[in-house]
Amino acid sequence: MCHGWEILGDIQDRQVVQAMVQDLLDASPAPDVDLAPLVAMLEAECVVLFDRFIERRRDVVAVGERLASRRTVPRATLVTGALLTAGAVVAGRIVPLRRRAV
Repeated sequence: MCHGWEILGDIQDRQVVQAMVQDLLDASPAPDVDLAPLVAMLEAECVVLFDRFIERRRDVVAVGERLASRRTVPRATLVTGALLTAGAVVAGRIVPLRRRAV
């Protein structure tokens, strides 16, 4: 699964190539090959990638809004959860040590 920053990096890569191709097209002796299909392909890929980025951004924003809309958690619940998690981590490390020793 691609993350948003990876998608934005892919877009930037294509934009850099597109700028390089445009520089070739703007050069005084124009290249002998038709680069228009390449430019169109790069533009189309940028559009698809940007749409994918926006879709993922909406998902992330929706999760954030859902979490923000919940009531606040009492401090005692947070402390209890932290202690249970720490205990589980410690127990998870002790149990494998006992199995090796036996």
